[in-house]
Amino acid sequence: MEEVGDPITYEEGKPIEAPEPPEREGYEFEKWDPNPDDLQPEESTDIIGTYKKADDIEIIFKVPKDPENPDGDTEQVGDPIIYKDGEEITPPEPPEKDGYEFEKWDPDPATLKPEESTDIIGTYKKADEKSNGTLHEVYVVIDPYNLA
Repeated sequence: MEEVGDPITYEEGKPIEAPEPPEREGYEFEKWDPNPDDLQPEESTDIIGTYKKADDIEIIFKVPKDPENPDGDTEQVGDPIIYKDGEEITPPEPPEKDGYEFEKWDPDPATLKPEESTDIIGTYKKADEKSNGTLHEVYVVIDPYNLA
């Protein structure tokens, strides 16, 4: 691994400023891991830069944070998928949202053949008011001694 810049001395309570990532031919910088914005280290810590191929097609699954506001803020579900031409796109399990049932992914990953990176957005519908969403098994039993 190659070190980028000089070590950073972290001052408690102050944000950590990651250095500008070096360019890599044929690759795009993706992220720092862990994210320096979320980091409050108590000891020496390595922050690793990750890259992806520049021509990779990235699929990101997202759902609305608030199902009542489907056009509002979204949250990512699972890790991004790098799509290879002809491969099947398998969506992650959508998170449960109280009072709502997951409806569908849009566009439908089963029929999607992306030519560029894209987001697939999950939609929810209100759960049936008469049901709490729990399925129950019902057994029909015939009592042979109580036949009319």
